[in-house]
Amino acid sequence: MLAAAYLPRHLLPLPVLVSVATVDAIIGSYSIAAMALVYVAHIAGSAGVAPVLKRVGILSVGTAAVISAVIFYLISNAAPMTSGYYPNTAAGWLTCYVAGIPFLLRGIAANLIFAGVAFGAIRGLWLLYQRWAPLPSQ
Repeated sequence: MLAAAYLPRHLLPLPVLVSVATVDAIIGSYSIAAMALVYVAHIAGSAGVAPVLKRVGILSVGTAAVISAVIFYLISNAAPMTSGYYPNTAAGWLTCYVAGIPFLLRGIAANLIFAGVAFGAIRGLWLLYQRWAPLPSQ
């Protein structure tokens, strides 16, 4: 979400891909199809919240946190389907998405906490800078 708020649109995928690739390098890889869906979900989540974060505020950051988690959930939850964990039927898709609801709720909570800390820290640092930065000579 920080990238969506502060970077130009054409640079938006860069920090997302670097952070996801770094985590995958640490924890290991898994099915290529599932990894592709997770990467697409992260990029789509960031791109999906960019319009909401044109103006950073408490409401827009909270809204972006929820939207990002929902976009990620909708796309990445197709990964168990591609891996064959559920039958490729309407009942299988429904079961897969219902089973993912606890992860969606944790994702929303994590996004809200991280967004509060990250955007709050940036705002606090900006206020400190404005308060203590030397004023130009007149």
